Amino acid sequence: MLGFLRRLLPGSRSKSSQDKALENLERHAQEASAERAGVSSVSIVEAMGKQSKVDGKPIYEYAESHKHDVDKMLECCRAVENMYWSHGEMKLAPEPYYFERAAILSRKAKDYSGEVSVCERWIAMEDDFMAWRQGNQHRGVNISGSPRAKRIRERLPKAKAKLVGDS
Repeated sequence: MLGFLRRLLPGSRSKSSQDKALENLERHAQEASAERAGVSSVSIVEAMGKQSKVDGKPIYEYAESHKHDVDKMLECCRAVENMYWSHGEMKLAPEPYYFERAAILSRKAKDYSGEVSVCERWIAMEDDFMAWRQGNQHRGVNISGSPRAKRIRERLPKAKAKLVGDS
């Protein structure tokens, strides 16, 4: 398949960037094929035993039902952290959703130290993942580019200012 796609791309690209573009196209085609066959990334992660869980349930089950429950969101954050930090050489991108929700709910409760802690914990994982990704020339997810990750980073200095102002 790569040979066919290589002929379709203009020759002006360097061999390396052309190969990367082709690999991305092929990966997306494989993912789309898997989706059509009824295999989702969630089912793959579950099959690998890499799904973060709280009270025996995958954390995605709490995303909507408990999105206003700071304690449950913090439990989900801990589950994400435990799963992430337990991986050795192979890392899966951590999910920022639960950290953003926990930070929002902490601020609403005027728990600025909790908000700072949640943001710092996310940033530590994000920085570690991005360093791993770059060091391994991994073409996986760029979590730093996600809107949620950016919002968490933007929250931290504001939360620290509130914490200092609250003292």
